[in-house]
Amino acid sequence: MKKEELLKRVGDIAQVCGAKAYRLEQGKQHGTLCVEVNTGGGLSFVVVADRGLDIAQCAYKGINIAYLSKTGVVSPVYYQQFNNGFFDNFYGGLLTTCGLTQTGSPCYEGEEFLPQHGDYHNIPAQDLSITQEWDGEEYVIELRGVVREARFFGKNLRLVRSIKTKYLARTIEITDKIENLGYNDEPLMLLYHFNIGWPILDKNAVFTKSESETIARDAEAEEDPPTYDKIYAPSLNFKEKVFIHRGFKTDWAYGQIYNPDIAGGLGVRVSFKPEQLPYLTQWKQFGFGEYVLGIEPSTNYPLGRVREREAGRLRTLKPGEIKLVELKIEIV
Repeated sequence: MKKEELLKRVGDIAQVCGAKAYRLEQGKQHGTLCVEVNTGGGLSFVVVADRGLDIAQCAYKGINIAYLSKTGVVSPVYYQQFNNGFFDNFYGGLLTTCGLTQTGSPCYEGEEFLPQHGDYHNIPAQDLSITQEWDGEEYVIELRGVVREARFFGKNLRLVRSIKTKYLARTIEITDKIENLGYNDEPLMLLYHFNIGWPILDKNAVFTKSESETIARDAEAEEDPPTYDKIYAPSLNFKEKVFIHRGFKTDWAYGQIYNPDIAGGLGVRVSFKPEQLPYLTQWKQFGFGEYVLGIEPSTNYPLGRVREREAGRLRTLKPGEIKLVELKIEIV
């Protein structure tokens, strides 16, 4: 419907779509700032501004898309780097961003402790803005914010995130601009941890990807029968299996899960640019209560900074340098 005809039928565009901010008030969620977005086309999602502008719940026409862990959305005030603090705060959600200078397993580099998947995912955004306006015939909803990852006697990185969608859209567009505001070269490690849950994830679902080479991260994955794309029902004491896809040849690549049994066929596609994120990690965690498929575009393997530096896959951000990352999440 054209803008003119739509506006004749509503007093406020919020009647059919929009974004609204609110704070959670109970338990370990207390005080957490969130923004709920509804496109009016069936797609709705919750952006957690106090957790790096990552995305928690996501649904399409009432059907859940994202995996939510037993922790629920936890305020960043409870985050601790040591003693598996990542897992105490890992709510999953549609997106948990890992980085900016460490992804993968915890390790020490010299005297510096590098926690599981870095610190980004527990840093509140600042300068948050919510823009809802017409651009010609399209009604655009955009969230923008700044996340600073900085330390006295250390790094000074600034990430500006834009999350954009439109009226009636089934797509979320994410653009990150990462800048080194310091005076030394800094490691740049990014992993976009998209987490898909039931009912999209189930035994008849299928994982597909752009043409690429696939390798197993470890022996557990090498034993996975019969192939990386196999999805099965949850089981007790399941041991995670991780595959890495690399060598994409197209300007845009994707990883996708599709379930033919849900709503006549429903799935989620994560698209990325291999020039920016050359690897796609696929995380299969099919345990009881921990039933999730990770589709994770990244700058490197999820093995920690020390091993990635040794392997020659570690990227560096020079003083004043800016890197751009673009992603799309589409309901298919």
